[in-house]
Amino acid sequence: MDAPIKWKVSFLRQVIAAPGPVTFPAVHESQEWHWFLDMKRDGYVDGEPGTTKEPPLNVITFDPVIPDCFVNVVATKEGKKFVDVYDSKTTWKGIWKTYHIPILLGIFSIIGAIITYFLIHAYFP
Repeated sequence: MDAPIKWKVSFLRQVIAAPGPVTFPAVHESQEWHWFLDMKRDGYVDGEPGTTKEPPLNVITFDPVIPDCFVNVVATKEGKKFVDVYDSKTTWKGIWKTYHIPILLGIFSIIGAIITYFLIHAYFP
């Protein structure tokens, strides 16, 4: 099952805002676990399964270690691009960032047409 786009974007924003690699706690085989694996498969994040529990020193245990988090999670270039594309379609700031040149050209062309109209009628009545 694919992760919802809003969850992907909010998770990627948190990872991008972090100063370094982060640890993402998720219960093994839970929905968030599968969502993370989906994002990893899509190439938006990198990270490997790990555990937050430290085994006792000098004790040999034969119990399997079940991962309960992802460690060294970082956003890839594709993940950052995914967030930029999402923002460019859904927020005013993103729309302005993407389309500011055509918007400004349209505004200046309308202003230029109005000024040209008045100049023509002022000097060539």
